[in-house]
Amino acid sequence: QESGSSPCNFQKQARSSSPLAPAEAMMHFSPTWLRSLASVLLARAVAADECVWAKGTHCTGGNSWLQNSKLMSKSQALLGDKEEILQPLDGGADRGCRGMNANDYDPSYYTSFDGVASLEECKAKCQDTAPEPIACPVTGEGQNLGTISSMIPEASGLAASRKNPGFYWTHNDSGGRARLFAIDKHGNVKKIVWVKGANAIDWEDIATGPGPVNGLSYVYIADIGDNSKHRGSVQIYRVPEPKLEGSADQHIDAMSDRFDVRYPDGAHDCEAMFIDQGPAARAKGTSGRVYIITKHYNYAGDIYWVDLPSRPSGQLTFTKAGMLNHGGSGWPAAVTAADMHPEGSLIVVRAYEQLLMFPRQHGQSVEDALRGSSCPVHRRGERQGEAVTFGADGSHYMTVSENTQPMWYFPIHSWSKAAASCSGVQFGPDAGRCEVWNQAARVQSSVPLPGAGCFSVPAPPDPTQCGGKGMRDVDMFCPLADGSGCKVLADNMQRKTCRQYCSSNGLSCINGWEEENENCVVKVENGLPVELGCD
Repeated sequence: QESGSSPCNFQKQARSSSPLAPAEAMMHFSPTWLRSLASVLLARAVAADECVWAKGTHCTGGNSWLQNSKLMSKSQALLGDKEEILQPLDGGADRGCRGMNANDYDPSYYTSFDGVASLEECKAKCQDTAPEPIACPVTGEGQNLGTISSMIPEASGLAASRKNPGFYWTHNDSGGRARLFAIDKHGNVKKIVWVKGANAIDWEDIATGPGPVNGLSYVYIADIGDNSKHRGSVQIYRVPEPKLEGSADQHIDAMSDRFDVRYPDGAHDCEAMFIDQGPAARAKGTSGRVYIITKHYNYAGDIYWVDLPSRPSGQLTFTKAGMLNHGGSGWPAAVTAADMHPEGSLIVVRAYEQLLMFPRQHGQSVEDALRGSSCPVHRRGERQGEAVTFGADGSHYMTVSENTQPMWYFPIHSWSKAAASCSGVQFGPDAGRCEVWNQAARVQSSVPLPGAGCFSVPAPPDPTQCGGKGMRDVDMFCPLADGSGCKVLADNMQRKTCRQYCSSNGLSCINGWEEENENCVVKVENGLPVELGCD
């Protein structure tokens, strides 16, 4: 503690909930979809930051983070009157609803009703629309489509290309070179992509999904194998997915971004990675988040995630998010691969003798889905099975094993897809016509349309990471369970106090402490927390 300063206050700041009574009331007396919106807005409105700095630095007392008063006022207005939930988009009158742009008007985006007497009745249809639970898929027997090329004797990952229809990305296990193979569904090599800026220590899995630039597809390579558990950090490479059509060369180059990531609790062996995507991820603000599941023989495996910045900028730290629930142990249940359905509503996890799918409900986080119940699906016995992927269109999944084995194709016949909760309505221009837009195709723009009106449900706020803010220059942050803030760990403060750092992120600092084993747990000596000086 510095001279002349008072000890840090380790008590969480009290905060009044009285201004939020209307919102809280709506949580009890509103339809399901409105309660969901209420909970999001409520969490954002009451956000009181607990930004805790660590590693021998300074801390400062502070008031609760209540600078979001404008949003709180808006949330009260929205929640105080159900009709106000549907806001006129671009003025509302003489406007037709659209998706991302003026041409985004696919019939699958909305459900049309005729003979609707009024705008109020149309709005009521939106309010009555509630998400349906996502059920287990119905899958078919595996079909042997051919044997994977002998150039890939240790296939350790598989991912369906988003830019090259009918192609799949794969790679060899440890000892291979920094290259990807583009293969067809029969296992024939069509192209070889050399990944520049990458090393191949122990590549274990591969995935495709969104990234820093909206609308672009990326290939993610997981150099995360660590049988002896000695690596100080592992690597994830992100490559803008190359377009293969039109290139006569068998070999092409692709530049990669390298991200060094460490675990918060010591080294682990790991072989499974996938990327969060689809409407659920976009709604929660987690699109492009990298998830991994560690490989253990005495229990199911742990879930970790990391958000990759747009450009590499120092070492990152995984956030531990719980334990996988797959009810197995020992060698047969050791997790070797995973993937997420393009719609984000199913997660497939494979082990040496297991293949399970976890339904992800609308609005549910990935980690909650993986901690929930799973669905057994069709598989074939593959002694060294270490690869699985969903098809790019979501109609099937494929598996392959090491030692030049068959490419197994499994059709997905049916399953309850993503929820169709309402994101807006268009009333008119035809007499009595009401279009109720689905959450999966959120109303985001409008076009001139005489006689029509477009009304949208406001997009949910950004997910609370720390008081609703994404923290910068942080080794690790641990969100509080109630969403009111987070604890932050970091090195290299560069003479910044906790107050200065938190202020630069639009937050307030409550207290400071020394952590124990870099896991956001307060270090205790002689029964007391190890406090840091206050400025």
